[in-house]
Amino acid sequence: MVMTRAQFARDLQDGINAHFGMAYDTWEPEYTKFTEKRTSKRAYEEMVLRVGLGEAQEKSEGGMITFDQGAEGYTSRVDFYTYALAFAITEEAIDDNLYADLSEIYGKELGKALQHAKEVRGAGLFNNAFNSNYTGGDQQALCSPTHPLYSGGVYSNTLATPADISEEALEDACIQISGYVNDRNRPIVVKPKKLIIPRQQTFTTQRILKTTGRVGTANNDINAIKDGDYIPDGFMVSHYMVDPDAWFLKTDCDLGLMFWQRKAVKKGMETDFRTGNMLYKTSERFGFSFGDPRCLFGSTGSPI
Repeated sequence: MVMTRAQFARDLQDGINAHFGMAYDTWEPEYTKFTEKRTSKRAYEEMVLRVGLGEAQEKSEGGMITFDQGAEGYTSRVDFYTYALAFAITEEAIDDNLYADLSEIYGKELGKALQHAKEVRGAGLFNNAFNSNYTGGDQQALCSPTHPLYSGGVYSNTLATPADISEEALEDACIQISGYVNDRNRPIVVKPKKLIIPRQQTFTTQRILKTTGRVGTANNDINAIKDGDYIPDGFMVSHYMVDPDAWFLKTDCDLGLMFWQRKAVKKGMETDFRTGNMLYKTSERFGFSFGDPRCLFGSTGSPI
């Protein structure tokens, strides 16, 4: 597949006032705003749950002290994939074009295409968050009501009844997050940090988080979420989320959403000696993953 003068016939003669279709602004990188960047030199990386000790037990006078032990739990793994794109263009198409350096223009397109691949895969953490075909180390989807605890029982990082984003739904989510426990069922401190929404929820979210008083009511009450700074990093819009009703709260939990760069962006250009065609390519090897599911709380929105 080679680009020739036939694809750019109008560019071979005078009379064109301007070109359009490739000069659009693009959104600044979004995946960097909700993932932690890590690098790797291995074929894959693994993260292992380390389980702590349980509750201290009462010791009777003269009695034996209770012994407990830590352990290893499940393992989360991230594999790396190579993403690449290339194009070829004849030297005649480059020589005879009167308006621009096609190799430069489409070279920039390679960079945009690779960036798009990262954005789509990064947003896949949200788009697949409720999909049982995309599971973490505990064999549950990222957002699930049945994440197993090592000591028995389960915990949930989603609403019991899916709800659209609202003041009440966000308050319920914050309350649920503050009730998280570790794998020995001890309460832990995990706090919401950032709200992540699709573009369709931009204005609703702006009102919820920025209004001083209660949203959509004449009651003279404060907006508790704003007044208490319960979502300190505000919200961001993901333009690559596909569900218009879904929303997520990123927490301050360690080993959460991660972007792994296995091999940095690599660019290449050469001339095919046999044809004179110019060949351009770019590639990068990376992966996205999550460790502790407590890093995210999500809702699919109200079922229709």
